Amino acid sequence: LNHPRIINLLDSGYDTENNLLYIVLEHLEKAATLRERIKSWSPEVTDVLDMLIDLLDCLSYSHQSYIIHRDLNPSNILMDRTGN
Repeated sequence: LNHPRIINLLDSGYDTENNLLYIVLEHLEKAATLRERIKSWSPEVTDVLDMLIDLLDCLSYSHQSYIIHRDLNPSNILMDRTGN
């Protein structure tokens, strides 16, 4: 996927020694999950709406590329230090 709000997937594979699937994503400096941000966040309604619009844009883009997340929740949404 090539979207400004979706982290790039760098590699994926299967570790036969440990019997594990893995994915490697680009580094997101000072990232926090949405769950972590919610604990200390007192947003305005417009901030929440802006974030939801961005999230829905990402989902729409990925769905158009035939990719479904299947485990979307606040712990799986990363945000950088600026809130993107």
